[in-house]
Amino acid sequence: MTENLPQEVLRALIFENLSTADKTQFVNILQGVEELAKSKGYYLTNDSYRYGGIATEHKMPSDDREIVRQLIWDMVFSGILVPGSDEHNMNLPHLRVTEFGKKCIKEKELIPYDPEGFIVKFKQKVPNADDTILFYLTESLTCLRYNCNTASTIMIGAASEKTILLLIAAVENSIKEEAEKIKFKKSVESSFTIKKKYDILIEKLKEKKDIFPRQMSEDVDTNLSGIFNLIRKQRNDAGHPSGKTIQREEAFANLQLFPSYVKYVYDIIKFCEENKI
Repeated sequence: MTENLPQEVLRALIFENLSTADKTQFVNILQGVEELAKSKGYYLTNDSYRYGGIATEHKMPSDDREIVRQLIWDMVFSGILVPGSDEHNMNLPHLRVTEFGKKCIKEKELIPYDPEGFIVKFKQKVPNADDTILFYLTESLTCLRYNCNTASTIMIGAASEKTILLLIAAVENSIKEEAEKIKFKKSVESSFTIKKKYDILIEKLKEKKDIFPRQMSEDVDTNLSGIFNLIRKQRNDAGHPSGKTIQREEAFANLQLFPSYVKYVYDIIKFCEENKI
């Protein structure tokens, strides 16, 4: 039976192949991906065959080769690759990694332009991530791939808001004194913006800081407030008719920061589930 690889694996192999050379051709990427795959133990059970009259014997199935071809074009469309190698070879089959592409390739752990792999690794980082967070995160990644940077920013803002609402609920449930819990709940429910709800949350976390582990308490400003406010501000800029343009690098940076931000929130949620404050 012929072994085929998931698209997220093939995309990751392309990124790994591109990390070794910024000038290449379609056929070189195909061959490089196949060799990388075999070095990692893939395709070894496939029968060898000759493909398209090329003398090299291949174990990479033709449908996987077609997926790789389509993914290469997807990377051209996304601005990671550009046709041509230099001013003397400006056309296909030559390809070159753009400066932006080089930044993407350097992201070894989570690459926003590898959406399938990004989600897989995000779930490894936050195994019990809420479905709504995953939905908006996936939408944000999809928008970024197609250079819809404003839409990507709005979607990651929605994912961030859901993250904070989950944290607020966990803190509320963890409050030991009933009167205090009711007061906190009423304050949150009477606040109509996520910023006001967030301010109430932060006030409570700082009030209870001695109950939380020291490192968790100390990281509130950097791992929570800093990222929340950055994403919220950019979402507001993008979601209102202000004429503000969201740059691709800004949308990209939001997605880079998001996994660690959610992981930190879920660490607090876990502590609140296991302890009363």
